[in-house]
Amino acid sequence: MIKRIIINIHGFDIAVILTNASKMASISHYTYGQIYLSCPFSTSIDKIKISLEKRFSYRLLAKFDHELLFTDSYCYILGEKRRRVKPFSYLEITKNDFFAKDDEELFDKLKKLAYDILLSRVRKYETIMNTKKHDIKITAMSAARGKNYYKKSLLTFAYELVHFSLELIDAIVIHELAHDFYQDHSSNFYNVVYKFCPDYNKRIEKLNYGVKK
Repeated sequence: MIKRIIINIHGFDIAVILTNASKMASISHYTYGQIYLSCPFSTSIDKIKISLEKRFSYRLLAKFDHELLFTDSYCYILGEKRRRVKPFSYLEITKNDFFAKDDEELFDKLKKLAYDILLSRVRKYETIMNTKKHDIKITAMSAARGKNYYKKSLLTFAYELVHFSLELIDAIVIHELAHDFYQDHSSNFYNVVYKFCPDYNKRIEKLNYGVKK
């Protein structure tokens, strides 16, 4: 179970993704411009804020794209900001609006959309990279953006990727397919990655900081 809260850290509104735990973890990490932390859900916002301000410097957080992946009023899809609209809204509806009555429905729609997009990109790069075909699965992932279950011919991807441009999504697809050749992160593995994605490091940096495209 996870919980998403917005905390002002060093003057920046940051999405913090909490995983329920018996005590606050000594290590937390960031990706997609969000901070991930394990702690008891009963922990006060002030305590979390103080802890994170010690762990994450102003200089680091200043590099983040400070537009959240989604709010009650908008949602990023493939790097583009789309207005989020609830059914029966009084607003004039446009074709770019994204409908979701609540966050639960939003997540369901994002996962379905992510599945369609990731399946298409995987099929494209399976052909380009001359790999076997894979099944894919979309899930919530606290640390990894994807995983290659080589023996099962299964790739899993984090649904959050749907918020980012195809260029950034492709970097993760290439990374996971490269594990068909090497099931580690050796120099040989990264040679395959860089062959098909020469600016891989730049794209990963954008994903880390939550830069949408």
